Amino acid sequence: MGIERLRIIASLNDKDKNFINHDLYRLLYDKELYVTAYENIKGNKGALTPGAEPNTLQGFSLEKIENLILQMRTQTWQPKAARQILIPKPGKITLRPLGIQGPEDKIVQEIVRMILEAIYENSFDRNSFGFRPNIGCHNALKYINQQFDGLYLAIEGDIQSFFPTVCHEILIKILSRRIKDQRFLDIIFKMLRAEIWKQNDGKFEKPDVGTPQGSIVSPMLSNIYLNELDIWIRKWINQNCENEDHLIKSDSVKKFNSILKRLEKEQRNNSSDKNLGNEIRKIKFERLKSGPYYDDSQKKERLVYVRYADDFIIGMNGSQEKAERLKLNLTEFLKNELELTLSQEKTKITDIRETPAIFLGHEVYINKSEKIKIIRPQGRTPYHRRTTGGFVKIEIPIQRVIDKLHLKGFCTKLGYPISNGRLTVYDDADIVLHYNMVLNGYLNFYSGTTKSNPKYRLLYIMKYSCAKTLAHKHKSTISKIFSKHGKHLTIKINIPSSNPSKTPIVKKVSLIPSAIMKRPKFQLGETFEDPYNIYLKKYTKSNFFSKCLICGSPDNIEMHHVKSIKNIQPKTFDQIHGYVKRKQIPLCVKHHKDVTYGRYDGISFNELLKYTQLTVDPHKIDQIEQIEKSHELERESIRKYSSRRQKSNRDKN
Repeated sequence: MGIERLRIIASLNDKDKNFINHDLYRLLYDKELYVTAYENIKGNKGALTPGAEPNTLQGFSLEKIENLILQMRTQTWQPKAARQILIPKPGKITLRPLGIQGPEDKIVQEIVRMILEAIYENSFDRNSFGFRPNIGCHNALKYINQQFDGLYLAIEGDIQSFFPTVCHEILIKILSRRIKDQRFLDIIFKMLRAEIWKQNDGKFEKPDVGTPQGSIVSPMLSNIYLNELDIWIRKWINQNCENEDHLIKSDSVKKFNSILKRLEKEQRNNSSDKNLGNEIRKIKFERLKSGPYYDDSQKKERLVYVRYADDFIIGMNGSQEKAERLKLNLTEFLKNELELTLSQEKTKITDIRETPAIFLGHEVYINKSEKIKIIRPQGRTPYHRRTTGGFVKIEIPIQRVIDKLHLKGFCTKLGYPISNGRLTVYDDADIVLHYNMVLNGYLNFYSGTTKSNPKYRLLYIMKYSCAKTLAHKHKSTISKIFSKHGKHLTIKINIPSSNPSKTPIVKKVSLIPSAIMKRPKFQLGETFEDPYNIYLKKYTKSNFFSKCLICGSPDNIEMHHVKSIKNIQPKTFDQIHGYVKRKQIPLCVKHHKDVTYGRYDGISFNELLKYTQLTVDPHKIDQIEQIEKSHELERESIRKYSSRRQKSNRDKN
C-alpha cells in the first residue's frame, strides 16, 4: 500500500536526517496514491482550470489512472505544456506569471509532492514557516513576537525573482543527496523542463531555469532549495554569535528575583497570609521600575532568523558593521552556491527602534519609550507589565493597507471612503457580503496586532464605502441608507420555503467585524493530525469506488465536477453536491455525458435528491453496501419510473 510506505519513509527520514531513499519510482505504480492525490486536489480553486489543452479533472476516472500507471511502468509519461497567464500581484499594478498544468500533470505532481514531503518535512529548519502543513504566516509572526525582544537591527531579506531563477542542476544535485533513484529524479527534471505556452503572445517556451509559480510541486521544491540557506544561516550564527538563545538579566532584576523566590516559597507554605501576596505584588512593581530587564553592558550578541517561503528577516543586537558583513556573506553564498541574487536595494538593514521593518505585510518595530501598564486578563488576576522599551511590537502598516484598498476602489489615496461603482450591479445582500468578506479578511490577517486604531480605521473605510455604494446604486444618500438598514447595514433576505403553505425564511446579512477585532490573537495552525491518516481516510471515502448516482452501475465511473457551488440554480442536477461529496459526484460514462451536455432527462430532481440522501453519504462509505441492499426495491422502482418517463417523452415527440 502506497500510503503505508509513505508513512514508513517519513519515519525513517525523521530518525535519520541524512537517510538515503531508494526505489521511490515504484510508488508511481500505486493506484492508492493516484486516488488520494485526486482527492487532495479535486476541491482546489483551480482544479477545473484547464492547462494548455482544454482537458480538466472533469470526468476523471479509474481508467485514466490505470493509463497513467501504464505510462509510468513503460517510462513513456511526458508532462504536457503548461498554460502561463499573467495575474496582478496583491495590492500592486505589476503582473506575476502563473503556470497552470493539465489534469494528469496535477495528479502526478501531487504524488511527487507527497513523496518529497515524507522525505524532507521533518528535516526542515525550525525557523522555516512557509508551505508547510499546519504552519502559516501567523506562526512566523508569533515566533518573531516571542524572540525579537531586544533585537534592534533587522535585515529584511529579498531574493530577486526567486521562483523564475531556481537552477535546475543545483536542485537535482540537492535532491540526489538523499534520493538514489534516477528514474524518480528524471520525473522531477521533466516537470521542471515542461514546455510553457504563454497565453498573452501564444508562444511556446522550454525553461532552462525556474520552477513555475502555480505548480503543485513547486512550493515543496522551493523549500528544499532554500533549506540550504537555512543551514548556512545556522552555521553563521554558531560561528559568529556567542549566545543565540539567552539574555543576561541585570543585577537589579536578579536581586528582586531572589527576593520574589523567597517570598513565593513562604506563600506556598502559608497560603492564608494575605500580606505575603501584597508584598509579592509590590516587589514585582519595584522590579519593573528598577530599569532594563536585561543588562546592556553584559548582553551577548544574538541573532534570530525567520523565513517564510522566499521572504526572510534577521534580527540581531550586534553592531552595524557585523550586520553589513552578514549581508555581504549572504550575498556571496546565494550567488556562489545557489545562483540566486540578493536584491541590494530591497535588502535593508534597519534600526527598528527608529523605522519599522516590513515582514509578511506587518510592521515589526521596537518602541523606545518605557511604560508600566496594568494588564487585566479575563478571568485572571490583574498584573503590572512593562509594555514598551525593548519589547518588539507587530502592528498594521495602515498606509500600505489604505493603498491596497485604494487600488480596489474602496477609498481615495488618503483613506477617504468612496462608492465602489463596479459593485452596484449586484444585489444589496451580495454587496454587504462582499464588504463583510473583505473587512474580516483584513481583520483576521492582522488578528495578532494589538493597536485598535488601525482596525477601527479599516472598519470606518469599509462601512462608509459600503453605505456609499448602496446609496449610489439606489440614487439615495448615506444618511437614508443608515436610517433604513441600521448602523450595521443589515439586509433582510426572504428565502421561500419548499412548502408553499409555510412562511418564507428570513435571513439577515450585516457588516459586522469579527470578534477577533477586540481580542488580539495570532491564528496558528496548532491542530495536527497524522497526514497519512488523512490520506487513508480520503482514499477509503473516495467516490471512485461508489456506483453511478443515477443508474447504480459500478462500471466505468467518472467524476462529475461543479465549477462553482454558489452559482448553481435551485432544483438542478448540480445541487446534489449539497448531499454528496464536495464538488464531485460519481456517474457512469453515459449519464456523465448526458449531464455535461444537458441531455439528461431522467427521473425528477426531487426523486433523485431523495434517492441521493438515502443511498449516498460520503462520510459513511462503509455502510453503503447495507444501505444498497435495504433500498434495492426502491432503486428498481426509480429505474422503471425513469424508463416510463423517457418512453412518454419519445411518444410525445
